[in-house]
Amino acid sequence: MDAFGGRLDIAHYLDGEHSLGFFPRLVKARQLPVRTVGTFHQPPEMLGRFVHLKTIAALDLVLVMSPTQEAFFRDWLPAERIRTFLHGVETDFFRPPDVAARRQAFRCLTVGHWLRDWAAIGETVDRFRGQRGMEFHVVTHRATGLEGRSNVVTHRNVSDDDLLRLYQSCDLLLLPLKNATANNSLLEGLSCGLPIVSTDIPSVRAYAGEGAATLVAGNVPDALAEAIVAIRDDQERRAEMGRRARARAEELSWPRRTAALVEIYDELAG
Repeated sequence: MDAFGGRLDIAHYLDGEHSLGFFPRLVKARQLPVRTVGTFHQPPEMLGRFVHLKTIAALDLVLVMSPTQEAFFRDWLPAERIRTFLHGVETDFFRPPDVAARRQAFRCLTVGHWLRDWAAIGETVDRFRGQRGMEFHVVTHRATGLEGRSNVVTHRNVSDDDLLRLYQSCDLLLLPLKNATANNSLLEGLSCGLPIVSTDIPSVRAYAGEGAATLVAGNVPDALAEAIVAIRDDQERRAEMGRRARARAEELSWPRRTAALVEIYDELAG
């Protein structure tokens, strides 16, 4: 493998949907001494749009971000070559505030855009219209349909430091989703010790762990609003959910996930 400047044991395509090319098939056809790995991020309903199925079949190992993706790949690979590998989070950067601020308003935060259920978020926000002391903060670079609501503040072109300050200055992460595998906003909210109100789907359950989130099937706005109120009105419960959120994030910290990935590489390299 002189073209790579030395020995190459494993080629890992971290963005399997977009970066695979034909190398895994070349390795297999020429019986090169390289093991190939691809990580895939999109929900199973969307994977067919992004991947070249014959190339997937040539991979030695597929890593998926959520157990919901495994069935898609079983049509092309045996089960032992498919593994769920949960995404990590930068817990040193995304962290709870050193001192909890005293605020007059209860602040709910929504971050991101991909596969967010903006219709459900809008209807949930409307349940609090006219209520003093309730604020909804949204971080996104796209239109959401929430524009013009008096209880919604939209933040655009947010730096990493400003994003951290928003997580630390809010009381709850509101994240209704249409679908998901790994979700950075969910992980960042957990890491900052925020209670979560999100959608009851397997991927969110896999990442949120126990006791940090209230999950609502179908993103029913009344149920989402009730979950927000229950957390808002119970300070002790809110604090406990925050502790559990941070503990779950520490389980998924990048040093721990990196160590787990190195174990996989060692196993593949034999």
